[in-house]
Amino acid sequence: MEEETRKININQLVCPVCSYAREDLNSPRCSNCGADLATMKSLEDFTHSLLLDARDDIRNRKYSDARIKLDIASSLDERMNRTSMLIAAEIDVQNHSYENAIRVFEELKESGFNSSPWGVDIDEKISELSEIVEMEYAAKEHFNLAVHRSKEGFFVEAREELYKASDLAPYLAEIYLLSAKIDLALGAQSAVFDDLTRFRQLKPDDPRGLNMQRELERRRFEFRIQSDQILFAACIVVFAI
Repeated sequence: MEEETRKININQLVCPVCSYAREDLNSPRCSNCGADLATMKSLEDFTHSLLLDARDDIRNRKYSDARIKLDIASSLDERMNRTSMLIAAEIDVQNHSYENAIRVFEELKESGFNSSPWGVDIDEKISELSEIVEMEYAAKEHFNLAVHRSKEGFFVEAREELYKASDLAPYLAEIYLLSAKIDLALGAQSAVFDDLTRFRQLKPDDPRGLNMQRELERRRFEFRIQSDQILFAACIVVFAI
């Protein structure tokens, strides 16, 4: 019965003695049985502050710190579990994991969770993210077409498809890695480094971007050496004449 009451009153403070859902959250005692709820209120305040701190961490892109605080809040007070899910969905959005965020919001909606105190309209979020997912699908179609065009040797056409893909979903790192390869094939050296810089910003731990950049720098160095040698040889010939 107590567990059922807790689920029904998920946004209220439930008395641990009589399972009464307390309406007056500022009262230090249960209005039904008179039990002292000061300790429980302190715990509620602490978990609430953890959730607020987690949101601040997310704004500052400290996702690991935010997840730790959300886990602690959930373990201290089971009523905070769905609120933690709501806040964790913000991390998914920041990391462009839109489909996962939609699943979380849909689960919260089905559970009847009230997200209004946190300034989140679940229906609006689902609609907004669904539109982003549709654009992402369209971007991937352009990307796949660019892959085919580049394999066929149509690099200019492939580059145009990648422009379209990046306009729709500029956070897809693979777009910029392929762009670097195509720009290299087109002889656009400066664009290659711009592409790789963007790729490494989106995927700093992916070695492909760094390896390609190092290879390009090696080629540049060898080209300069060869150019200097040719120039030196030409000077010798001129002076010999």
